[in-house]
Amino acid sequence: MNEDLPFANRTAANHAEKQAIAAKATGLVNNGYSIMADASTTVLALIDILQAKTDLTIITNSVKLLNDYARAGFTLIGTGGGLRAHSFAFVGALACRTLEAYNVDLALISCKGLDRERGVMESNEPEALVKQVMVRQAKTRILLADHTKFDQIVFMRTLDYANLDYVITDREPKRAWVDFFKKEGVQLIY
Repeated sequence: MNEDLPFANRTAANHAEKQAIAAKATGLVNNGYSIMADASTTVLALIDILQAKTDLTIITNSVKLLNDYARAGFTLIGTGGGLRAHSFAFVGALACRTLEAYNVDLALISCKGLDRERGVMESNEPEALVKQVMVRQAKTRILLADHTKFDQIVFMRTLDYANLDYVITDREPKRAWVDFFKKEGVQLIY
């Protein structure tokens, strides 16, 4: 329930699925947008494609994103905070306070598990709290989750589906999920 794989393992896992999700998400990101991006490998796959966009401001707790895209033409703002070396993510009170200072067009987050009753879940509390703040500060909230995250229960409930506008995944989920998202008012893209 609280398996927290190292960043290198997560980068290698489901690479094609992450690329497919990223390609589907690019149409929701307009030039000139301000974005909060979490430290997930799926969001990082999308950031790579977004280099084709112009005038993007990205606020992130991802050390990897800040390092890899320092010269990509984005305006980057790092949250600072305590470092979770396991995931290359800044967390804690300072990271959350930094995020609370900004209002953005989009929040781009991923998760470790999705359950219709238990909501969107994360494997650790520090990153879950950062994602909660990102979602609160954004006009549009987008969850990027590959098919392996569905029907998975993990350590901590992060969000209810009412906190999301879009869920983007790599393939059509079970009919129960399609109906559920429709009932919840969440736009599903697959």
